[in-house]
Amino acid sequence: MTDRIHTPVAKAIQGVLWLFSILYGVVVRALVLIYKFRLAPSCRLGKPVISIGNITLGGVGKTPLVECVVRFLKDKGLEPVVLIRGYGADKQVGSDEAKLLEESLPGIPVLVGANRVKNARDFLTRNAADVFVLDDGFQHWRLRRDLDIVAINATNPFGNRHLLPRGILREPLSALRRADIFVLTKTEIDSYLVELAKSKLKILHPAALIVKTVHQPLHFTALTNSKTIFDLLSLKGKTVCALCSIGDPDSFVKMLSGLDLEVRHSFSFLDHHVYTQKDIQGVMDFCRAQQVGTLVTTEKDAVKLRQFAGSFDNSISVFVLKIQIDIVDGKEDFLKRLLKAGRV
Repeated sequence: MTDRIHTPVAKAIQGVLWLFSILYGVVVRALVLIYKFRLAPSCRLGKPVISIGNITLGGVGKTPLVECVVRFLKDKGLEPVVLIRGYGADKQVGSDEAKLLEESLPGIPVLVGANRVKNARDFLTRNAADVFVLDDGFQHWRLRRDLDIVAINATNPFGNRHLLPRGILREPLSALRRADIFVLTKTEIDSYLVELAKSKLKILHPAALIVKTVHQPLHFTALTNSKTIFDLLSLKGKTVCALCSIGDPDSFVKMLSGLDLEVRHSFSFLDHHVYTQKDIQGVMDFCRAQQVGTLVTTEKDAVKLRQFAGSFDNSISVFVLKIQIDIVDGKEDFLKRLLKAGRV
């Protein structure tokens, strides 16, 4: 009986989403053509630009990849600058990704704002830079770049292959032909899915370099003091709750389980969620009721949760899992391409 009631409703909703996906696709294709035929101005900064983006909604692990690229360029003697839009950011607060990059890359300028061309040009009038790293830049057609890197979640590369809002694609798959490099992320989760994604990408764009990466847990830190480090074995066997607002919360929970933590419950909020005191109170109430004394969150969430550090019950310890992205296949070619683009 339930199926008979909900199936027509579900079909109606699907039809509406399908219609909006068509309209969205028309707009996206029109924008691509407008910039392709120079009907709208696109520009160069006079400095190399390396774009790191994706073709789907969040959850690909793009921020750790940006950090990896910037560190490499810096280690090679270049002066990189990050350009980031800062979703949901205001001038005082900034976005969670921007805050995380600022903390993880001390001394590296992170310019936040929707008008990334203006931000870069204003910066160059007062400062020196060798290369700009454009975060979430694959759909930022206004700014020309010297290298286009597209990060792809190997466990769910294209969703249902439909455009927003029916699916998770931000552009048609044919747009991937603009990419120079594909970086497969989270390849440690399922080797079969990795090979499947790799074969699809080779069909879509045979000339592009395909790089495989893993998300590698490093250690835990305390929420209140990121310099207080705990090794990965320090929480082994503990019953914990997970707290995150990221695009792919399941991968975070799997990573915790892989570290021999028993995850009693995962508090998963929408990506870019702005935490409130009510959220924190709800988490604490659950932990107390379940007698769970350990809460684990992500680095991205930690930058937003620190303002609530004093609100957590003394009986609840809050830890942050530090991760890094490691290249396990295609590293030499990838780094060569980065260096070449950075020195154009």
